[in-house]
Amino acid sequence: MAMQLTIRYETLLKRATGVATQTLEIAEPCDVREVVKQLAEEVGDSVRPMLLDSSGQLQRSLLLFVNDQQIVGDMQCTVTDGDDVTLMTPISGG
Repeated sequence: MAMQLTIRYETLLKRATGVATQTLEIAEPCDVREVVKQLAEEVGDSVRPMLLDSSGQLQRSLLLFVNDQQIVGDMQCTVTDGDDVTLMTPISGG
C-alpha cells in the first residue's frame, strides 16, 4: 500500500517549481534523502540542480526538514505515511 508524503517548497524552490506543496507517493518507508532524489527525477531540469549536485548527491546548501525537525549532516531520518518534508534553499542578500 502506497504511503503519501506532503512536500513543501520554500524560498527559491517554491518559485522554481511553481507550487508551494505537492503530494508524493512512496512505496515503503525510506530515508528522506531518497525522497529528494525521487523528486529530482520528477521535477524539471531547472529545479534538479537546486536539489542534487552533479554526482547525484543532495546539494550541501539544501535545507531539509521532516515534520519540524531539521535533518543535518549524515543524520538518518526515515519518512513514513503522513510525514511533511520541507525543502528550502538558503536566503542571502543584504
